[in-house]
Amino acid sequence: MARKKKRSGRGLGHKETQVLHLKEFSQGKPNELSLNVLEQKAAAQDEPSRGAKWRLPSFGRGASATGSKEKNAATEKATKRNSAEAKPKSSERKTFLGADSQAEIARRKQRRRWYRRLSIALVAVVCVGAIGVGGYWAYQQYERLNTSVGVLREACGLVEQSDETTVAIDKYFQDTFGDDTVSRAQELSAAIPDAKDQLESARVYAQKAESELDGSQRDKEAAQRALNAIAVREELLDVADQRMKEDIAAKQGIDAMNEAWSCIQEGNALLTQAATVVSDTTADNVAKSTEFTTSAQAQFSEAKECIAKAKGFYPAANYDASLAYVEKRIDATNEALASNAAILIQDKATAESHNDAYNKADQEAVEMAKALPKQFSQPVVDAYASATADLVSRYESLRSDAASNDAYLREYLGQN
Repeated sequence: MARKKKRSGRGLGHKETQVLHLKEFSQGKPNELSLNVLEQKAAAQDEPSRGAKWRLPSFGRGASATGSKEKNAATEKATKRNSAEAKPKSSERKTFLGADSQAEIARRKQRRRWYRRLSIALVAVVCVGAIGVGGYWAYQQYERLNTSVGVLREACGLVEQSDETTVAIDKYFQDTFGDDTVSRAQELSAAIPDAKDQLESARVYAQKAESELDGSQRDKEAAQRALNAIAVREELLDVADQRMKEDIAAKQGIDAMNEAWSCIQEGNALLTQAATVVSDTTADNVAKSTEFTTSAQAQFSEAKECIAKAKGFYPAANYDASLAYVEKRIDATNEALASNAAILIQDKATAESHNDAYNKADQEAVEMAKALPKQFSQPVVDAYASATADLVSRYESLRSDAASNDAYLREYLGQN
């Protein structure tokens, strides 16, 4: 019995040995773990503060059975506690999921990581694309604006070319009538069609600019100002053309009236000489008087023709007084010639009758001359002023509008 107790106190029971598959002492055989090894590992993993020093129980001869049981119980408790405290590492812990489930979870995590990366990449691409598209749109807008402004500048350049004619016309109107008035007006009037062609080309550019300049209100106004400047100039040229036509006609009418007045003056001078000579009714004096009177009559007749010519040039003028005066002077010459003829044949009664008629006609002509204007061409001048008053007003108004539009465009294009 003592021997059994001794074996019982020395180590593990047969049942425990079969369950744990352990041997009390290892001799280095394969696949066997010595309790000494386990106890050493447990001691190494246990907290030092517990102060438990484990060692194999002593199997000396003086040990009692009861002490062996207590030591064995203490050894088992310590082994369990050490086993509980010696937790496996996280990588070695067991889980309730199988390997396939864990692999699926890993795949899903990997997919989610790829989805997140792909989403970030797509957002970045979209943002970069949006920035690129926005920048390209802004660049296109800038280029289009520059192009539109260039088109507008081209329109203004064509307007400026047409202004060579417009400015020349404006200078012409600031000068008084002269010997070259008709020729200058005819030349400038002939240049108007070319100037209008240039303005029409400018309108095409300005309309293109207007359709493309959709930026600020200032851009739109600049295009509209260009179109206004073109329209104003076209109307200005139309009015100028009408004025110049009036100028040409009036100048020709004035010149014709001035020529008529020269003829009248020459005729009056000849009549005075004829009257002086015939005061002594000798045959030679009567002959000279007749010669002077005939020449005077030719001058009055020419004056009448000049007045008719003036009426043809400028029919708006009133020529009645001028024609009546000249007609009276012609009647007087006829009476003087008839009187001279009667003197030559010594028909005194007839000579005196015609001489009285001459004196009467001359006196009437003198009275009529008093009613004539200081300038014989004044009827033409008055009619011209009346006919062109509205044209002059319109021209000045259009000229002011053109200057206003030009000032805005110069400021817009930086040409001030």
